[in-house]
Amino acid sequence: MQIAPDTTLNNIIRDAIKDYPSVNATVDNGEVTLTGKLKRDQLPKLMQAIQGSHPKKVNNNLIIE
Repeated sequence: MQIAPDTTLNNIIRDAIKDYPSVNATVDNGEVTLTGKLKRDQLPKLMQAIQGSHPKKVNNNLIIE
């Protein structure tokens, strides 16, 4: 699987988190780092959207409520 370039990842990730105002994401060298707070029932949908962007790695630093 090809890893998406950072600019592409930024656009996809920005779109993926737009419905989650308490979540922030940064992209660096193909790695996505998630920070902020999220309700447990929202996590699967968000992670599916993030993984669908084909990052090299996802660093999940979210606080799950």
